[in-house]
Amino acid sequence: MNTIAPNRGRVLAVMVAALLVVGLAMAIADSVQGNWRPVFMLVCNAVLAIVPFVLARLTPATAGFDARWWPTSSWHWLWFLGLLVLLFASRLLAAAIAVVIIRSAPPGQSGTLSAPIAHILQAISLLLTGPVAEEIFFRGYLLDQLRKLARSSTAVLIQSFLFALVHFILWGFTSFSLFNSLDALLFGLIAGLWRIRFRSLLPIVLGHILCNAIGIPDLVEGYERAVSQRDAAETAQADQNDRTTTQELRDHATALFHEGKYQLALADAERLLELEPDDFAGHYMAGWIYGTCPDPACRDKEKALFHATKAVDLWLEAVPGTEPTYWMAWACLAAAHAEGGDFEKAIEYQKMAIEWLPAVAEEWRPSVEPRVKACLLLYEARKPLRSKAMSLGRLSDAWLESMSNANPEEFPEIAE
Repeated sequence: MNTIAPNRGRVLAVMVAALLVVGLAMAIADSVQGNWRPVFMLVCNAVLAIVPFVLARLTPATAGFDARWWPTSSWHWLWFLGLLVLLFASRLLAAAIAVVIIRSAPPGQSGTLSAPIAHILQAISLLLTGPVAEEIFFRGYLLDQLRKLARSSTAVLIQSFLFALVHFILWGFTSFSLFNSLDALLFGLIAGLWRIRFRSLLPIVLGHILCNAIGIPDLVEGYERAVSQRDAAETAQADQNDRTTTQELRDHATALFHEGKYQLALADAERLLELEPDDFAGHYMAGWIYGTCPDPACRDKEKALFHATKAVDLWLEAVPGTEPTYWMAWACLAAAHAEGGDFEKAIEYQKMAIEWLPAVAEEWRPSVEPRVKACLLLYEARKPLRSKAMSLGRLSDAWLESMSNANPEEFPEIAE
């Protein structure tokens, strides 16, 4: 049974101030992309963990909370087993709802981290500092303050909603974010009820860690991919001493890609952009590889969209006479959007590629046109392109023939 505080106005004011401070820290961390993001997330976790204790020290009458960690009875650890069952059952329920709504299993979160150390820091944040900080703030401080203002049931619902809202904002507006937010909402309800009944924070911190541990395979995969890309880049760098011109790098990257040496081709494209940051062909090559490569280790939807957009901007500003190749820029941008799951945009830009086909030389148009139009059918079937060629115009006749299937479900994802 909770007791409504007599000074509810002061309690509410301090609580809102704490939420603003934490919200600002999260907004700053969320604004950072790339390899620095895990560092800022660790700092954000530190703010979440420290702010409640600072406020409790400064204004104990209005911001004090029960910071009990250990259960008061050994029997509570038996209840802890039941807590774990409920937490994993809630995750299965969230996954089932995701299957019903989006008609597929909850997707994983793909990041933009490229440095192995960034993946290690991300794992520390996900498996250690994040659970500790979030339980201190949401179930430790915030829930106790809400119980001073309203009934316990209402307090549990509000903190669960805020907990889910934070996850939704941090992960962005994606199907992954929707699933993750629903999972966070159910977790907040269960953990909040435990906090009210047993008070101790350690068991729900451990439960939080174990729930997050489901993401360990993705963390390991991301780390191994970063190591592989780093090693490939180092190998490519050692082989680039004799290739210093942009044209040499373009030709070599294209040859490597056609040979199936995708990571080495990507390293050449990145090296090309280091030498010429505004080279539209370099951005096209990088965007195409990141968006269509058969090797998932080389695909990155954020980088694909960045380079493809840059390629279009630079291509349209290029010197007169490049109009016959404009369709390639739009096709690259369409493939990048398809890789990101935005098939409406992919269809829009693929149609723009088709609009530029009349500018293609007559001797090439009969070969290019059917492939560009076939790719439009692929996006309309809600499938991304997986290409073993550096351009739609170079896709094989076998791929084009397979795209003539009447049933879109039979469209292959990888060009032969």
